[in-house]
Amino acid sequence: MRRSSTILRRSIAVAVLGLLLQPTVALAEPPASVRARTLVREALGKTHTIDEQAAALARLAWPTEGIADPEVSALARYKLVRFDEYAFPVLFDAVDKVPPPLTADVVAVLLEARKRHSAGVPAAYLPALERAVWFGSATARRLAIVELARYHYLPAMLPVIDAAVEDPALAPLVVELLPMFGHAGARYYLGTVLFESDGPEKVLAAVSLARIGGRALETLRDASLSEDRATREIAVGALLPLTGVNDLTTLYEYLTDHADDAPDLLGRVRERALQLEELLERAIEQDSATPGDY
Repeated sequence: MRRSSTILRRSIAVAVLGLLLQPTVALAEPPASVRARTLVREALGKTHTIDEQAAALARLAWPTEGIADPEVSALARYKLVRFDEYAFPVLFDAVDKVPPPLTADVVAVLLEARKRHSAGVPAAYLPALERAVWFGSATARRLAIVELARYHYLPAMLPVIDAAVEDPALAPLVVELLPMFGHAGARYYLGTVLFESDGPEKVLAAVSLARIGGRALETLRDASLSEDRATREIAVGALLPLTGVNDLTTLYEYLTDHADDAPDLLGRVRERALQLEELLERAIEQDSATPGDY
């Protein structure tokens, strides 16, 4: 249980760190030359609606042709963030239109626009983040995955898993955050990681399965029977705090069949078995003391 709590705290820390490391969107209006301000003003002057203005700013921030002018781009991003709900559909479109190295910048603007929007979650916000998982750079994906997990956005769970399969460097983050999506279907990927990985995400997968609970515990129980000692020990360690009196036979069988496993783990299994024995004895005593219906 202590390990699970530690991992949960680490997950939150990872999420906070991800937000702190996102590309910067100026909170104060960035310094810009008269030329840059004129270009932005002229682009906006050619539009007729607020939607068109937002789209014009996006084109200035991330031109699809040529190289962006840094001053113009920074000023356009700053203004686009302040277009409230009109910014989100434009940012949704921008995610897969800009060159991949710029997708993290689009996601950063998206996150900043969300912070400034107070009337609920904009309809395009979470789908735009999901699109960033599909088409974004590694940094864009990390930022998007953290935010999608924070919102428990289930439609993005499979794309997030696919991203981790495609880019193994994302696996530790994804494995830690998958329980936040709240669906036992994550057990298939987490089980694969638990059984096949040799990296740090192996332990994280076991803890995430325990956090998800329900049918995910079946995967942990299967892993606790593994012939591979590392897999078995990790699974038993994660499963142990969740065991009940119905698991007593399994615990004693483990102690008998795997007496050469880690002494510390064996000691914790014995301790847990004794706790459950005491719980069972008290339950039997209470039943005996309760008058029955005859």
